[in-house]
Amino acid sequence: MLFTASFQATLACGALLGGRIVDAASTATVLVCAGVVALGTAVLVGVIRAPGALLEPGSLK
Repeated sequence: MLFTASFQATLACGALLGGRIVDAASTATVLVCAGVVALGTAVLVGVIRAPGALLEPGSLK
């Protein structure tokens, strides 16, 4: 039950933040912000999953 509640809280926070950005700027700005967050998340997950892969030469073969 805790997982469901945290998932719903995360969706609510995202909707609130997106609504605030739309009110302050535009829909295109929300899409750009979402893309930046998604890219940052992908990079973060990649670094966490392979901590030394970006530092060791030849490790990305």
